[in-house]
Amino acid sequence: MESTAPDAPDAPSTRRHRSPSTPRQQLVRDARTRAMELARAPIRVGDDACIAADAFVGPGVTVGPRAILGARARAFSEVPAGVVAVGNPAKPIKPRKFQP
Repeated sequence: MESTAPDAPDAPSTRRHRSPSTPRQQLVRDARTRAMELARAPIRVGDDACIAADAFVGPGVTVGPRAILGARARAFSEVPAGVVAVGNPAKPIKPRKFQP
């Protein structure tokens, strides 16, 4: 008799999973205005930069070329080029290493 327990390797999954690459729209309101309008400053992402799952990049922030912004990090100011930045707020923790 085959096992149909949820932890059995061949059992169909009944849980819904959210892919880490699922886009989520992050809205930022400008508290300086009475109407609390959406902040619309551009976000700039450099060449070969990587923004991991569920990370937040604030309005007007630049993620430098070859930088990595870690999962769930919150970037409220510029992320320098060629670093790995993590945390809330995002801070560079080490330079990004490249294999030749």
